[in-house]
Amino acid sequence: MTIGTAGTALAVSLAMWSSRAIAAAWCAACAACIDLPASVEASGSGVSTGQQRQTVGCGGSATLDRYLAGGGGPVAITILDGAGRAIYDDHTAVNGEVNDSRQVGGTSGLWTLAVNPEGFAGQFKIALHCHSWLVNAAPPSEITAEPR
Repeated sequence: MTIGTAGTALAVSLAMWSSRAIAAAWCAACAACIDLPASVEASGSGVSTGQQRQTVGCGGSATLDRYLAGGGGPVAITILDGAGRAIYDDHTAVNGEVNDSRQVGGTSGLWTLAVNPEGFAGQFKIALHCHSWLVNAAPPSEITAEPR
């Protein structure tokens, strides 16, 4: 191998290494800002479970999965979006089995899933699956402009 060929090989090797280093640094920086969608879940056996409240950072949409098997009183399900607005509120009594999914949409930010089995006698599992979100993004109400 001549010096010219060795120099070219070294230059190509350094270029590939620095490209990989830049790509790795970019991925690490993005991982601090963007993450995979998250989910929260409430489940239990009727009234003895008590009210459950879960929060999750969500973008503008999510899927609500409901499974209820039993009867008696209602299972109250409420979802608040990032602006604190109720985007889903259901207090319907269930007799038998319900197993369905629906799309919900709202303002991105910290969403709340609240489930209260009020007078329900049976099993339930309620899950909220966010489609996307920015982990480190401040909600719009917390973003302020800096004076120049």
